[in-house]
Amino acid sequence: VYVDCKLWKPESFTEKVDRPAIQKLAGAMLADGVKKGLVVTTASFSEEARRYAAKLPKDYEIKLLDGDELMEKLYRVRKLQLEPLLKPVEETS
Repeated sequence: VYVDCKLWKPESFTEKVDRPAIQKLAGAMLADGVKKGLVVTTASFSEEARRYAAKLPKDYEIKLLDGDELMEKLYRVRKLQLEPLLKPVEETS
């Protein structure tokens, strides 16, 4: 699996990861024989980028994880998986 992370300027909520970024990862995957990829961004993806990722040949897959989805996943990991592990164990006598 190839992973590409994009950190867009926090003050610019209008910038989107566009098709060329997805094409670049797809090209690297093809050249190296890698079938799965993931692009993670703190921003969002353009519709053109999403369409391009969706129309890759069936043997290839690039998942897109935007900032909103990333924050949701981080919240779930923190609240639902880590928090219970950090609570003190109750002693039973």
